[in-house]
Amino acid sequence: MKNENLQKRFNNNSPRAQWHDYNGGMYFITICTKDQKHYFGNISNGQMNLSTIGQYVNEQFNNISSHYPYAEIPLWVVMPNHLHCIIIIDEIDDFSLRPLNIKNIQNVSPEGLRETPRETTSNSHLRWKNNNVDEKMQNVSLRKGRLSTVVGGLKSAVTKFARKQNKPFVWQSGFFDHIIRNESTLHIIAKYIETNVAKWEYDRFHPG
Repeated sequence: MKNENLQKRFNNNSPRAQWHDYNGGMYFITICTKDQKHYFGNISNGQMNLSTIGQYVNEQFNNISSHYPYAEIPLWVVMPNHLHCIIIIDEIDDFSLRPLNIKNIQNVSPEGLRETPRETTSNSHLRWKNNNVDEKMQNVSLRKGRLSTVVGGLKSAVTKFARKQNKPFVWQSGFFDHIIRNESTLHIIAKYIETNVAKWEYDRFHPG
């Protein structure tokens, strides 16, 4: 990639190298439905046809930064029974690097990447946008990781939407994450996300 902003994110002197607490960094996330049921729609002729719930998920991905100012999702895909996305968590309140354009991606596959199962935080619905907040609750949630807060908030919002629509829906517990440590790994993951629908027949979550 030739994006200068992306280069800054991988600067060795950047504070974003402190990824162990999941409060800053770049992550490849996979979230699945329970029993891999096709709640989000179906794929036919190489096209993903989103259900009502799938459309809502797509909207939530697109608007994630309005709910969590420290988070950005520059690339994602909604599949019939799972979601893939890249989540960027800013360790400090510096949002000058948005938007991030992902382009010039190599034609490679991420099958060898290791993903880590992770639980979402219990207070994921909380949002802090001013100084008049309960500092104790904020600190507790941040210790659990901003990444889990974002994913937990997304999952909670989709569940509530499905209930209001009287539609059956259940998530698989937790989610899977892979820390993106360098630009070459980002190329691999981005290409995988962009071609996921076209390669659905060979996907590990395909029912066949």
